[in-house]
Amino acid sequence: MSSYGADIGIDFGSDNIRVYMPQKGVVIDEASVVVFHRENELMLDVGDRGCELLLADPRSCVPVRPLIHGSIRRYDAALLLIKRVIWRVAGGRGFTKPRVVVAVPSCLSDVEARGWITVVTEAGAREVMLLEAPIAAAMGAEMDVFDARAQMVIDVGAGVTDIGVIAVGEIVLSDRVNTGGRSMNAAIQKHLRSDAGLVLGDMATEDVKIKVAVARDGFEPRSAVVHGRDLKTGLPQQAVITTEDVARAIGEKIEEIVEGIRCALRRVPVELLMDISNCGVVLTGGASRMRGFPDIVSERLGMPIRVARDPEFCVIRGIGEFLSNGDPRMTKATKSV
Repeated sequence: MSSYGADIGIDFGSDNIRVYMPQKGVVIDEASVVVFHRENELMLDVGDRGCELLLADPRSCVPVRPLIHGSIRRYDAALLLIKRVIWRVAGGRGFTKPRVVVAVPSCLSDVEARGWITVVTEAGAREVMLLEAPIAAAMGAEMDVFDARAQMVIDVGAGVTDIGVIAVGEIVLSDRVNTGGRSMNAAIQKHLRSDAGLVLGDMATEDVKIKVAVARDGFEPRSAVVHGRDLKTGLPQQAVITTEDVARAIGEKIEEIVEGIRCALRRVPVELLMDISNCGVVLTGGASRMRGFPDIVSERLGMPIRVARDPEFCVIRGIGEFLSNGDPRMTKATKSV
C-alpha cells in the first residue's frame, strides 16, 4: 500500500473499465458501457452483463458509453458505472468507502478535473486522487519515471491518444489527440457504408481492425469476410474487406495521431529533445498493437520506438504500481481532494 493509503485504482476508458486492488491485481476488466431500458430509461445493467442483455434483447436496450474522447459526456451513466464497480470490489451492501486513484487523460482543465473528482466521490469514494494517464502508462511500461533524463510515452487508447514527456517523477509536458482506436473503427464503418453499402457493428469492426489492419505498406496483405446489414434492404449481407481497404479508411486517423505527436515534440525544450531521442519513445494502449503503427511513428519522428509489453494493460498496471509503491515525489503528477 502506498503512502497515500489508496484502496483501489480505476482505469476508466472509452471502451473498457479496469479496476485494480493491491494484493489482488486486476479484479474487473469489462466494457465501459451502461445499458438502459428503451421505454422507461431505467438502468438494466453495466459492463459485460449489460452487453449480454444488449445481445439478447437489442430492441429493448439502449447502450451508453459515458466517455467521449476521454471526457465525461454522460455524467449519469459514468456515475452508475463507477458506483457499480466500487460496490462490487468493496464488498456490496454496507461497504467501507474506499480511497480511489483514477487515471485521467492528460491536459485536464480544472472543470474536467472537478467533474472526475465529483463523480467518483458521489459513486462512493471517500477520497479521490487523479493520476494522469501518461505517467500511469509509463509506470506500467516499466519505465524509470524518476530518471533525470526526459522520456516520452504515447498511450494510444480507444478514445484519445495521450502524450507525455516525463522526468524526475513529473510530467514535463503533456498533450492529447482526440483520435484513437474508436476513431479508426468509425472510419472503417464509414468506408464500408460508402463502398459496399454495408452497415457494420462495433464488435465486428474491431475484429476486422485486429485481423487485417496495417498502418503502412510493406506487410503481408490479408482479407476477412465481414457480416453486417445491407444499407438499402436492411437484410443481412456479407462483404470481403482487405488490408488495402482498411489502410485507406484509417490513414487519415493515423496521420492525426502522428501530427499530434509532432506538435507535442515542437513544444519540448531543446535540451530535452536529445534525451528523448536517445531513450526512444514508448507506445502503450491497445491500438499500438496494429501492424506497422510503431514503424510509421518511428519513421515520421526519426526516433526509435518500443511497444510496451501487453500495451493495453499499461495504465492499469501503472496504477497498481502507484498504489503499491507510491512515492511522495510524484505529488505534482496527481490531483486530489
